[in-house]
Amino acid sequence: MISLEDYAKIGPYTKRALVGYVLERDRPEPGGFLHHVLCNDLKGTIRSADDTNIHAIPAIMAWLYNYAAPSSYGSPERYLNWLRADTPAPTTCDVFEGIKLLGEIPG
Repeated sequence: MISLEDYAKIGPYTKRALVGYVLERDRPEPGGFLHHVLCNDLKGTIRSADDTNIHAIPAIMAWLYNYAAPSSYGSPERYLNWLRADTPAPTTCDVFEGIKLLGEIPG
């Protein structure tokens, strides 16, 4: 089970990139580490993780599983389709609860 302390391991820029990717209509393309996470590329994820992100991988995966649209991650195809989609992201109470769990997110 992932705790608030686990979510706190997610760095501020990774939090911002996650929220932007999941919620914004003009979805920014995440950097290398998060790109690999979202495409379900474990080798690339490990190889591109910095000292903060390497410890946050379980929390990032749990957050995606619990709060992101299933069509937004899990394979390169889902990743690209999500980036190219011209539809608003889902805005359910669960998504906003997930954002609150992340804590402070830089602007």
